[in-house]
Amino acid sequence: MMRASLLLGALFLSGSALQIDFSDQGTKSPVQRVVGLLKEMSAQLEAEGKEDEKMYNQMGCWCETNDREKTQAIADAQQREKDLESTIQETAAKAAQNKADVEYLTKQIAEQKASLEEASGIRAKEQGEFRSQEKDMLQSVASLKNAVRVMGSVQLSQIPKASLAQVQELLREPMKKHSQFITASLSGEQHRMVMSLLQGPASDKVTGLLQNKQHAPSSAIFGILKQMKEEFETNIAKASDEEKQGVTEFNGLKAAKTQEIAAAEGLVDSKTVEEAEARETNAQSKEDLVDTRAALSADTEFLMNLKIKCKNFDYEYQQRVKVRTEEIQAVSEASNILTDDDNSEDLQATNFMQLASSNRASKSRDVAALALKKAGVQLASPRLIALSSSMRLDAFEKVKENIDKVVAALKQEQADEVQQKDFCVSQLNQNDKNTAAKTDMREDLNHKIATLESLSVELTEAIASLNAQVAESQIEMKRASENREKQNHEFQTTVEEQRTAQTILQRALDRLKSFYDKKAAALVQANAQEPGAASSEMPAQATYKKSGGANGAMSMIESIIQESKELEKDAAQAESDGQAAYETMIKDSNASIKANQRDITAKSENLAQAQSDKTQAGGDLQHTNQDLLSLGDASQALHQQCDFLVSNFGLRQDSRTQEIEALSQAKAIFSGAGR
Repeated sequence: MMRASLLLGALFLSGSALQIDFSDQGTKSPVQRVVGLLKEMSAQLEAEGKEDEKMYNQMGCWCETNDREKTQAIADAQQREKDLESTIQETAAKAAQNKADVEYLTKQIAEQKASLEEASGIRAKEQGEFRSQEKDMLQSVASLKNAVRVMGSVQLSQIPKASLAQVQELLREPMKKHSQFITASLSGEQHRMVMSLLQGPASDKVTGLLQNKQHAPSSAIFGILKQMKEEFETNIAKASDEEKQGVTEFNGLKAAKTQEIAAAEGLVDSKTVEEAEARETNAQSKEDLVDTRAALSADTEFLMNLKIKCKNFDYEYQQRVKVRTEEIQAVSEASNILTDDDNSEDLQATNFMQLASSNRASKSRDVAALALKKAGVQLASPRLIALSSSMRLDAFEKVKENIDKVVAALKQEQADEVQQKDFCVSQLNQNDKNTAAKTDMREDLNHKIATLESLSVELTEAIASLNAQVAESQIEMKRASENREKQNHEFQTTVEEQRTAQTILQRALDRLKSFYDKKAAALVQANAQEPGAASSEMPAQATYKKSGGANGAMSMIESIIQESKELEKDAAQAESDGQAAYETMIKDSNASIKANQRDITAKSENLAQAQSDKTQAGGDLQHTNQDLLSLGDASQALHQQCDFLVSNFGLRQDSRTQEIEALSQAKAIFSGAGR
């Protein structure tokens, strides 16, 4: 339409130029100038077509490349999403396992350290006792050495009172601190001699005893003191060896415990690092999952918009090709009209400057009418065809009237096109706003769904863990009930067996007592009352004696009965303790199960709410996507309806203005021809 308007304008302008430029005989004829203009227009249209085809091919390549790349990117993102979800689950489980291992190892380390501290305390206590005992015994050895020295420095048969007193003083401290050891190391006679030596002050009586070989030979005392000194020295050496052995054993225990603690602490460090790495990987994977889902959403949206845009671009290109082809055909046919052999001869044979005004008008009307008719046929414009016919048949006034009508119609088209352009711009802007709002809503919904999915996974894992704990507690309670029942059965069996044994043993004891305590005693008494000499008519009879083992047997039975009662009592106490422990365990387990079940209920409600919210969000997302598709369809329809108008609005307005001016000039031509 635009190119056709230019063609008509050029024709009418050339028509008006006939009256202006005919005086210049050295210039080209008006027809030749029109033909040249048409050729330039045709060349320009072909060049524009090639450029448009080049841009179309580039756009097609871009569409194909981006479609392939984004499709692959979406597939990769979907696979990465699955991999990240798997990694999140694996690292969460690994972190939990490492945490449990660290807690267990930390407890073991604390127990090992406590055990080592306890052993160190015992070792320190033993070492202190050894040091104290060694000190006392060394002092005793020193005292005994001095006593031996004193007794060895005088005549054994004539010990001065001062020396005796010194010996007594030296012996009192060892006897006071180590009386048990000295008593164990001496014979009874030696111990009495030492005690006699220590009794009382160093009097003449004691000195006499020491000098009296029948009571306390001084040489024997001297030997006893030497023996005591040697025993103390031997005991000190033995205690020292035992202390060394204790130190060696403690050092070995300490080294083993220290090595175990170091190994456990090293394992705690490695487990802590693994837990931290697992948690870091888990957190990073969650961030990557959010980014991956965001990229996936963006790529999906980009691909959807790409398909719409490329589809619209292809449609628009086909429309441009169609219009340009029709325009080239119209220009070509108009040029053929002017260069046709018959028309060319007529045009060349005509001397425009010598024609009368009527002939000029008729010829101008014929040329203009023919051009309008050709253009009207090519562009399927009834208005132009009708106008060309009226230009041949109608009177000048009628033609001018028709031209005025066409001009009025063109002006109305100008106004309608302005209104249509305003409508298109408004609708396109509103569509863009609605699309942006729906896009933001879709992103919010995708983020909400991702958050709810993550929450659902966490709640599902927590509920599974709590259910596992409840199941484990129920299994433990069942196992404890079975054990309690078994223990109670064993208790009942033990009580029944012990009471049965007690009854049997008591009956046996009562039977023995009934005989030995009554009848046997009477027989023994009767035998004791009979005369010792037998009658000459009766041979000698054996006399009854109470069995020597009777008392032992009865005592043993009583002891067994007592042990049985003690066993029954211990079993009853064990049963009571076991029942109390069982009741406590059941109470604690029930409390734990109830707490876990309350937690399960709360988390299940949260999970149901999260799933409900996710379903609602999914529905909202589906509606939003449908709205976006509808907006995309509306956008496509608007672009199909408006793009050509908006893109070419200025040119169309200018072309239509030129067309109006050309019609006005044509009217002026006809007005001049009419005169």
